[in-house]
Amino acid sequence: MTEAPAASPACAAGSDAYCFELLSLLLALSGSTVGRRYVAQQNSLIEDLVSLLHTASARVQRQVMVINP
Repeated sequence: MTEAPAASPACAAGSDAYCFELLSLLLALSGSTVGRRYVAQQNSLIEDLVSLLHTASARVQRQVMVINP
């Protein structure tokens, strides 16, 4: 598998829809055992998700909380 992308500058710039769609894809990936294992190994991705909890819109923050690596 390829390395997961870091948080996009578009997320930081306020593009809620783009960030929400990326998180939706990540949620789908984490829906399987193999996907959860992969996501859990991506340290920088986990750090980016935590930073979104502090900086993103409420909708994006809720989407981050649903992801279960």
